[in-house]
Amino acid sequence: MAVDEYGLLCTELASATAQRDADVRAAEQSYVDCVAALTADITSAEAALSTVDIQVRAARRRVGRIDAHATTLWGRAADVLGRRVGALPGPILSTVDAEPATALRQVDTVLRRYRLGPVPVRLPRRFVVALPLLGAVGAVPVVGAGHALGIGLLSLVLAPFPGLLAARTLAHRRYAGWLDVGAVALTVFGALLGAGAALVMTS
Repeated sequence: MAVDEYGLLCTELASATAQRDADVRAAEQSYVDCVAALTADITSAEAALSTVDIQVRAARRRVGRIDAHATTLWGRAADVLGRRVGALPGPILSTVDAEPATALRQVDTVLRRYRLGPVPVRLPRRFVVALPLLGAVGAVPVVGAGHALGIGLLSLVLAPFPGLLAARTLAHRRYAGWLDVGAVALTVFGALLGAGAALVMTS
């Protein structure tokens, strides 16, 4: 009887030992898994924090550029008005989801358009290249009408004006600029060529 009880105790002890070992291994694995998950979370949080930090620095640089542009426009507004306008007002929170740079560009265009005197704006190359054609197109109907009315010489004098007027209007309204001497010369040159071609065709 004692032998049987001893064997049973040994069996129970072995079973308990095996269960303990299994529990220890499970606890160790759980610890390893938790540490790995925590490490992954920390790495992810650090990456997110780095991204946010980069975005914050970029936003600060952008705000700095916008502030500098706004300060410049404020000074130009004072020049347009011809009087002191005080310090630049602080920013106001807006309920309109609009891009500040877009609003500043619109203000810049208005100031260029209504500033007292010509504004030195560099006209686009494609516009400058098209000036002779614009002058020629404007000159042809003038010369044609002058030939029909018998005032061919006077029409040659008037031929450049339609092209110049159209070029000036386009430069002012579309690009907020003005025609310089070179642009005027190109337009007149094109008008003279167009007038000459019109005279040849009507003679």
